[in-house]
Amino acid sequence: MSRRQRGAGAGDPCPAGLHPLPAGWVASQGCRGCLNDQALADVVALLVTVLTGLGEEQARLAVSAVTAGGSRSWHARRYRQIIAYLAEHPDGLASGASTTPVDVARLITELRRLGRAEVVDPRCADCGRPCFPRQHRPDGLRICVTCAGRRRYTACGRCGHVRPVCRRLPDGAPLCQPCHRADPANRQTCGRCGAQGPIRVTLYGVRIGDCCYLKPHERCSVCGLGRVVSPYASGKATCAGCATQPRDVCVHCGLDAPVDDHGEPTCLRCQAGATGRAGSAAWQQCPATATAPRSAQPASSRHHGSAAAAAVYG
Repeated sequence: MSRRQRGAGAGDPCPAGLHPLPAGWVASQGCRGCLNDQALADVVALLVTVLTGLGEEQARLAVSAVTAGGSRSWHARRYRQIIAYLAEHPDGLASGASTTPVDVARLITELRRLGRAEVVDPRCADCGRPCFPRQHRPDGLRICVTCAGRRRYTACGRCGHVRPVCRRLPDGAPLCQPCHRADPANRQTCGRCGAQGPIRVTLYGVRIGDCCYLKPHERCSVCGLGRVVSPYASGKATCAGCATQPRDVCVHCGLDAPVDDHGEPTCLRCQAGATGRAGSAAWQQCPATATAPRSAQPASSRHHGSAAAAAVYG
């Protein structure tokens, strides 16, 4: 059999007869299941040697729990990393060093759950408290989540207050959130009311500021512009102006629309460009008006009411 020659098909046993083979298995790759078992056995043998009185079954349970939460089935590399660290640091389970890898820290946690008092949790390099070191400093030493959050706080380059860093200026100076929002470079004209301020979102080409922004569940299902005042009384989210008006289905987008006795019902969003306001220069042609009329659309593509509004604006 050549190096690239494939062995048995998917689901057939490996050469050792212990594990099923995946699709497209190549003989030169070996069996991942066998490699995992061998690496696991090596870690267990090392732990039994390092920790006096630790049984093989307990060691196997602790090591298996380290990789139990992962989504991948390839654990041999992680087991080898544990072996390499403990070979280089024989006291790695009891030193509490801030250089402890994450998988070794998980192993220490599992061993402590099994009642092994001689193992010591790693200590945060900043505060010195025992912890599970999920974060690390630029120098590689691991720190706790609390200290990692504190490191995000620094004196703002403009106001001088110690706050979380929102962004950094071109010269590297930190900028806090209030100064970032007050920065004249971030103040633009709202496409609905014309006020100057931070832009929250762009809808259908119109830039909406914080002054006019409405969350999807706050927008009227008829006009799409007003703030809803009766979200559940009539079964539809409507504003005060549309709450008492009869509704029909827009022939362009399938959403709620005012009743039109002289033509096809068209919602105000399609009339005003989805986010425009009456008399506003920001009106644009609504993309929905370029679609086929509702009567020409398949039934599966017709949306109605609040669910369609969520699909359009969500």
